[in-house]
Amino acid sequence: MLKQVRIKKVVEENYRIKNFVLDEKIESIPGQFAMLWLPRLNERPMCIVNSDPLTFTVAKIGPFTEAVHRLKEGDPIWYRGPYGHGFEIKGKNVLLVGGGYGVAAMFDLARSATKKGLKPTLIIAAKTKKDIIYEYKLKKAKIKTMVATEDGSAGSESLATNAAEELIKSNTFDCIYSAGPEKMMVALGEIADKYKIPAQFSTERFMKCGGLLLCGHCEINGVLVCKDGPVFDWKTLKNLPDFGRYHRNQAAQKIPI
Repeated sequence: MLKQVRIKKVVEENYRIKNFVLDEKIESIPGQFAMLWLPRLNERPMCIVNSDPLTFTVAKIGPFTEAVHRLKEGDPIWYRGPYGHGFEIKGKNVLLVGGGYGVAAMFDLARSATKKGLKPTLIIAAKTKKDIIYEYKLKKAKIKTMVATEDGSAGSESLATNAAEELIKSNTFDCIYSAGPEKMMVALGEIADKYKIPAQFSTERFMKCGGLLLCGHCEINGVLVCKDGPVFDWKTLKNLPDFGRYHRNQAAQKIPI
């Protein structure tokens, strides 16, 4: 059931990403999602990046998110959730890799892992310096962080996967976690196999019914992201031929990623 709440605070992360802090708190685990709803625009799934207060990081990539970006403090917004299967924290030393706005999900996981006594290392991967998010939050939380940009405008000039492999060569990690572009996670999964490290990845798919198990839009070769995910073990994902290759649009048509 949808619940109406007010926006408590809006924080601009960069030129296309904002954090929306709501006057609400819930119980959730890192990796779960909720559905955000606006009048006349239906609803969209958003990863929960903090449960108290309830916070979402929203990238402006279409009509719905453009409308969310126009909202201000005090405006109403509706949500339902949380839904889905989140991350299972394992081991002691863990490597987190966030690509683009996937860094937000990794920040929530890193903070939770730290509270449980784990030692996370987080790679912030972006195309350029202006695309980086959450670096200041991670420093404030004293979480070990590495920045990698494709053009070298901040941190090391490196792809996320190359940066991850260099860290793996000189450190021992019990598990790899990631959220971001699927092609990046496929490559990261292959690295995980190479070094025999278990991995968990957060997937993203269009959800028309939003966790009600009615539409099948989020289906990947027989599994439903809204129910079985959005977080999966790499050993499951690597056996799904469409992962990293295809997704479904709003008309449920399969299109290349």
